Amino acid sequence: MAGQDIFVRKLDHMIVAKLNQNAKKKGISREAYLRLLLTNLMTMDSQVNLERTYEELLMWNARLLKEVTNGQESLTIRMAQLERVLQELVQLGRELQDGDKS
Repeated sequence: MAGQDIFVRKLDHMIVAKLNQNAKKKGISREAYLRLLLTNLMTMDSQVNLERTYEELLMWNARLLKEVTNGQESLTIRMAQLERVLQELVQLGRELQDGDKS
């Protein structure tokens, strides 16, 4: 795949010296080092975007989980109320049966 040339002018001499120093430490040319830096920078940018998307999905899931939990709590309360009503009906039925036997 053919690449494109990019020219950067008027870099501070301290930046150029640091680029040369870092490239030398890695045992590569300044050009190769700059390619590596730019590639890493673009990869990091993509990673940040993915992390934002992931964070939004996590927050959405947390909201849904809270809604489901609240719904379950509400259902549990209503089931307990229904159970009390059923117990009262059963008790009334027994009392009525006992009354018919007397």
